[in-house]
Amino acid sequence: MESIDLQTLTPYPYQKLSSEDCIRLIYVKPFPRLEKTVQCKIKEFPLQKCPPFEALSYEWGRPDPSGLGWPLIVDEKYVLVVRRNLQTALLLYSSRPEKDAIWIDAICINQRDLEERAQQVPRMRDIYTAASEVMIFLGQDPGSVFDIFNAITEICRWYCRHVRATPIHNKQHITIDTFAGGNDKDVSSAPPDEVFMLAGKLWDASYFSRMWIFQEVASAKNARLQCGIWSLPWPTVEAYVMADSLVTSARSKGLTSTSY
Repeated sequence: MESIDLQTLTPYPYQKLSSEDCIRLIYVKPFPRLEKTVQCKIKEFPLQKCPPFEALSYEWGRPDPSGLGWPLIVDEKYVLVVRRNLQTALLLYSSRPEKDAIWIDAICINQRDLEERAQQVPRMRDIYTAASEVMIFLGQDPGSVFDIFNAITEICRWYCRHVRATPIHNKQHITIDTFAGGNDKDVSSAPPDEVFMLAGKLWDASYFSRMWIFQEVASAKNARLQCGIWSLPWPTVEAYVMADSLVTSARSKGLTSTSY
């Protein structure tokens, strides 16, 4: 495909949604070379009749200091300007088949239309619930995520082997009820404190300071954590949280405090 001259493109002209029940989904086009600008299509669907789609939970981040932002080409003739963190997520999506539908608030809601924003934002919980999967995107890998994810996985495996009787599946959230009576568990075989300290660095990501994660993550029926190219099923993180609470309580003689 020939490259598109960004100078010939005009801002994407959002059309009014057909009804309050409708949302927009995007389809990111795959591209063979990293230097190509990300392209997508935008389509409208009634929420109750949407094809399977993934919702993105992420941190908007600060605007580009230059004020320019990063271009997203829509329908090969329009352009939307996105922030750097979203551009990074879009680059990940561009490595997938185009048939995958995605909901991203900054793109699927016309941010310049105050009336539409007022109507769509209260529906975000329903959108995240309707999504077949939510990608919890932490941004680019700062260089330590591989080790952090490995530590979380090690703790999860210990927890599932020694504490939790039933296996954890991607679509199975863990609740505090799973942890009932956990103070009586023998934690002598648990990974050392150093592993828990390394896993706890996950919460240093600025993503977890966002108020919105409570509805975006809690509403998801299936979710995964993504940082750079590294991915981790969210139930694995939940198992780590339960293990951290259990081990902290046992090793601190009743002091209930967790990194989470």
